[in-house]
Amino acid sequence: MDTNVIDKQTISTLKQIGNRVNKPHYFAEILDLFTNQSNTILLDLEKAVARGETKEVRHFAHKLKGGAQSLGALQLEVQCRTLQDYCDSDGINSKRLESIFLLVKQSYDSSLEHLKKEV
Repeated sequence: MDTNVIDKQTISTLKQIGNRVNKPHYFAEILDLFTNQSNTILLDLEKAVARGETKEVRHFAHKLKGGAQSLGALQLEVQCRTLQDYCDSDGINSKRLESIFLLVKQSYDSSLEHLKKEV
């Protein structure tokens, strides 16, 4: 397993919190919540990328990055930050914007796959 995809310490901490509050399925619950919310964010992000609306792209990338951070999805967090930073740069190229978005999407899929193994 690629250790750069997820942060096992964050996951362990979340599981410990669940145990402390007598919710053994806490991590699974927040992963489900993240998955549901992030699917919508990812669709909105894809639409914003297609329209070339960098302010919206940045906004949705920021939202997705926050969820990724909370769950320890390191690779996704990094790719979202890269997309945000690109939106803040001068001379935005639509092909480059799309290619960074595809990296975000790939990281999202990979992160979910790894996180689900931790449930």
